[in-house]
Order: sequence, then structure tokens, then C-alpha cells
Amino acid sequence: MIPLKSRTVAIILLWLSAMAPSFGRIDIKTADSSIDLGVTTAGWMTTGQYRNLFSNSDKPIQLQWLQQEFLDFGVDAVINKRIKVVGALEGEMWQNAPKGGASSQSYYVWRYNSTFIVDKAYGEYTFGDINAPFLDITVGHFPFKYNPDVRNLGEYLFRSGTYPAYLINNFDEPFARLTGIKFSSDLAGRLHQDLIVSFATDFPPYGDASISYIGNCSFGNLFNVGWGAQWANLLSVDESQTTPENSVGNTDIMYVQNGDTGYYTFRGIKLMGRFSFDPKPLFPKTDLFGEEDCRLYGEAAILGLQSYPANDSGSYATEGYSTQKNLWGYDTLAYKIPVVLGFNVPTFKLLDVLGAEVEWYGCKYPDNLAYVDGKGGSPSLPLPYHYVRQPYDFDNWKWSIYAKKMFAHDHFGVIVQCARDHSRLQSLQDDNAYYELEEAQTLPNQWYWMTKLVAQF
Repeated sequence: MIPLKSRTVAIILLWLSAMAPSFGRIDIKTADSSIDLGVTTAGWMTTGQYRNLFSNSDKPIQLQWLQQEFLDFGVDAVINKRIKVVGALEGEMWQNAPKGGASSQSYYVWRYNSTFIVDKAYGEYTFGDINAPFLDITVGHFPFKYNPDVRNLGEYLFRSGTYPAYLINNFDEPFARLTGIKFSSDLAGRLHQDLIVSFATDFPPYGDASISYIGNCSFGNLFNVGWGAQWANLLSVDESQTTPENSVGNTDIMYVQNGDTGYYTFRGIKLMGRFSFDPKPLFPKTDLFGEEDCRLYGEAAILGLQSYPANDSGSYATEGYSTQKNLWGYDTLAYKIPVVLGFNVPTFKLLDVLGAEVEWYGCKYPDNLAYVDGKGGSPSLPLPYHYVRQPYDFDNWKWSIYAKKMFAHDHFGVIVQCARDHSRLQSLQDDNAYYELEEAQTLPNQWYWMTKLVAQF
């Protein structure tokens, strides 16, 4: 075990090592002049505190300290100005949140953990004029963000489920990492469109292919509207996992409608619409505002167009929701529609952005991935997790305040966020890890603050 002081020094040195290199992308000279090869890296440290959480033993934790350190290293190459190949790895050191309730290893002990992920691994080919291409094709593992305005809430198409509906938030990561193929086109510099075939890698049913279409149209620099649809899990690699009719051996995954028996499924259709309004072009002679100031934006989605009735064939009041039955069903449209509205408060160039977002999402069942993820080695099921702790009407409203300031040509930066969102605790999971799989803020007095120090080149 590394002593606390030595471990702290090592963490600081790791962060400083990411900040030490000279600024600018490092170009690597190659024997082939048609290849533009470069190296990029970034290091950042996040630290903050969750307020008024619950431990695994249902006891309140007033103050929960969290800390993470990241280092990202990437290589990119542009060949003949048309072919781009990118690869990047991201390493993280993180301190898991305690579960409480026992001293055994299954309920955890404090310690630092290390993980690595493939941040980017894709190739891109450009068709047409290099300066104004009509088509780009991207294949591999790539980041994707269709709403440039949201800082935390929103981006619903790729950060949500259908049946059951769930939402995902991660601090200062308002995007998704997709694995698949993307076709992108721009028409007259005004209409942008993306057609994406992506494969499920984060949550079951793994390997299923979803097809998504996203478009947006700009009206000068004043107004932008966007729209999209996703056929989630449309192409299944194993239909018994996508629609698990025989994986449980009981009637929990069944429903009865008009005398006919049906089965719940992960497959579904999502719809999305968004807008952004920037009034600054109406005042062209004013130079007081920053680039992001005064922007008003919003997004809404329907997480599952198909309706399915509840399976309430049991006394859940006496069972304490311990049954797997779908007590709420998927037949109420209001339970499926998250809506976010945001505004960038003017700071008159003092900050790069100061954004405030508020979200309403009236889903009645818990935002918990326990059945989706197959808690405790059980089958993955398209059912809400039924754990009674409080009425879930309390979590309909979410909010987020985000502030960012970059320095030295965007090589150094400070980011601060206070929020009550859909984030989850990062912890070591075991068979009883339903708290790690449920969003952490379900009561009005639960919220968190986080800071991020970043250096990049």
C-alpha cells in the first residue's frame, strides 16, 4: 500500500507531467511528405463533493468527496488531405465511493483504482472539395456530439435507453463515444446531416446495431434547429437478449394486452428536436459579449414511441417492489419525454461560458440500470428496477450550472460545475451494487459540485 503522502505526491506529479510539455500540436516529420503526422495529449484533475447521498445500507452520507486524475494521449495522421486516422488512449486514476453498511470487501474499502479506455480509434475519408466536402465517412470508435450548446443535460439520443428509459450524465462529457460507421454531409454550408450505424458496447444487449439520423439547419448565425431519430437495437445479434422471452422462467417479462401475451423488449424508436437562438447578430456594433454569451437553447426527446402496458399482477405494496414485474408500464407518453432548457449568462468575456440548464423528466420509475446491466450476474432485462427508498416524483426536476475559462490559447483551463443531474457514483460493483447503477441525486436536497483543472496541447 502506497503511503498517503507519497500517493498524493504521485498524483500531483502525474497531473503536472501532463501540463509540462510545450504548447502546440507536435508535428512528426515522416519520409512521405503526403502524410501529416502529429501527437496530442491532455491531462486533467477533477475533484468535488456530493451532498446528502445514501450509502448502500440506506444511511445518509452528508459529504462524499470524489477525486479523479486523467491522462489522454493521441496520435493522428492525415494522408493526402483526404484520409485521417486517429488513435487515443485515456487513463484514469480514481477513488471509489464507499458503500457503507459493512466492513467486508464486498461493501468496499477506500482505495485508488486505475483504468484505461480507448478514447478514439477511427478512420475518416473525405469526398469532394477538401475545403467544402459534400461527404465524410468515419469508421471505428469516435466521439459524437450533435448539440453544441448543452454542457451537461441533453444529448438524449445517444445517452439514454428506451425500455426502460434511463439517462446518463458525466461531468464535462456532454457527448457519446460511438462504435460504428458515420456518414456526414453538408449542403451549402447550411444543412448538416449524419447517418450513423452504431453498435452497443456500453450497455446490453451488446452488439446490437442502432440506426440514427440527425440533421440541423442554420439560419445565419441567429437561429439553428435540429432534429433526429434513432431505431435503437434495430438489428439484433441475439434476439433472445434483445427480447428475452425465455431467459427468466417466470412471467415478469410478459404483459397482457387485449387478451394477447407480449414480451418487453429493448428495441425502440427515439425522436429528438432542438433549437438554439443567439441574439448577438442583432447587435453587430456591440463588442461587449463573448462568443457564447446570451445563447438560449433547448432540446426534447421521446424515449420510445411504442407503448407497452404494465405487468402489475402482484401485490407490490406488500412485496416492497422486490418483484421484477413492470409495475409502471411503458404506455404513458409524459413518462418518456425529457426536456432541457439552457441559457448562457453574459459574462462580458470574463468567462468563456457560464451556462445554466434546467430539465424536466416525469418518469415515475427509478433511473436505475440494475436490471439492464444484469445485476449480480442475472440476465439483462428491459424492466425498471423496483427499489423502494422514496417517491420518485421527487427527481422530476434537474439543474446544472457550468462555468469555464481557458487560458494561453486554450492550453490551460478551469471548469466548475454545480448540478443535480443523472450522474452515478463511480465505485467497485458487486452483487448488491444497485446504488452505483442508480442515479445519485433522487431527492431535492441532493446535489454536487465539481472542479476540473486541465492542460492540453
